[in-house]
Amino acid sequence: MKKKGSILIILDLEGMAIKNFLYMLSEYQGIEKYELILSYQKNEKSYFKDIIGQCLGNQEILFYETEDISNRGKVYNFASELAHTDILIFLDTSIALREHCLDEMVYSLIEEDVLAVQPMIIRFGSPFVQSTGYVFSESCTGHALKNRNMEETIVNQSFERSALVSSILAINRFAFEELKGFNEMLPCEYMGKEITMRITKRGYKNFYNHRARAYYMAKDRGGNEYENGVDVKYKTQEESIDKEFHEIEELFQRQIDKNQLSKNYVVINFSGIVQAIEVMRKINVKVSRIINCFGYSQYHAIQFEKVLPFYLTEERCDYIYFTDNFCQIKNNYVWFKRRQQYEDLIVDLSGNVLKASEICQSF
Repeated sequence: MKKKGSILIILDLEGMAIKNFLYMLSEYQGIEKYELILSYQKNEKSYFKDIIGQCLGNQEILFYETEDISNRGKVYNFASELAHTDILIFLDTSIALREHCLDEMVYSLIEEDVLAVQPMIIRFGSPFVQSTGYVFSESCTGHALKNRNMEETIVNQSFERSALVSSILAINRFAFEELKGFNEMLPCEYMGKEITMRITKRGYKNFYNHRARAYYMAKDRGGNEYENGVDVKYKTQEESIDKEFHEIEELFQRQIDKNQLSKNYVVINFSGIVQAIEVMRKINVKVSRIINCFGYSQYHAIQFEKVLPFYLTEERCDYIYFTDNFCQIKNNYVWFKRRQQYEDLIVDLSGNVLKASEICQSF
């Protein structure tokens, strides 16, 4: 039977974590239609062979043994040479597939005239989105629509993306070989972004397929591409292309309505962007004043009572709170409650636009 694609996996977990990953992989309906290529360190061969036998049974598997799996780009590049199909699917052990995920990604590669595809990635045990690909502003890179509910309309639309993650990435094999694979000099958390940026730079397309879905399970060790959702740049020769992409503005425009565009806003800027007013200008949002609160962009939670004068809750104007991600400010219940009569917005570097009143109502 001709296989739909080749799934490449680096076995970098142990104990129950790797058993659960392989068990969930074996439970994916139609997994037998895909070629499996598993990589591991030679000194762990007997350990993994036993677990693979328990979890994957009679599944036909190709193995790539190596002395060291720490350079993931290098391991993937060599392992890909074992593939017998035209589609390579890189799958991290932090990912659990949902039904039809692989088939949807393969369909997009064949039918959508694109060279690389990623699914909607959802945090395991929650309904919240981890990534729909990368979104670019002039100086920062974030995970598009991060922390939105998986049922919201905005995440249930497929888009072209300038860059994708590598934790679950389907890519045309011939394009992968033409690009000479992953950049082996980069840490693993930058690999997907960098290779798919090169695809975009050459005039081809990457794609986020919202119908394909997978869960992300955080790892206890090692770097991952979700730890820092914003400004995950790495200094390479491709760095300069970031400023050519302005997808964040396109995402904002999809969510801001005509009524909001007619207003004048005071922008309270907590984000890592110094020229926030320029971003507002490009999406035709009118700004009467900007309050810059620098130094808070990387805070997990920003408490307004420790940062802003409380009299601002009484000002007769509409605010835009500009953050790296809206979750940083969602716990300011008293502030948002006092502002309910106004139409304040929250805008972030993941491309999210939300009404502050809706954040208050979620408590």
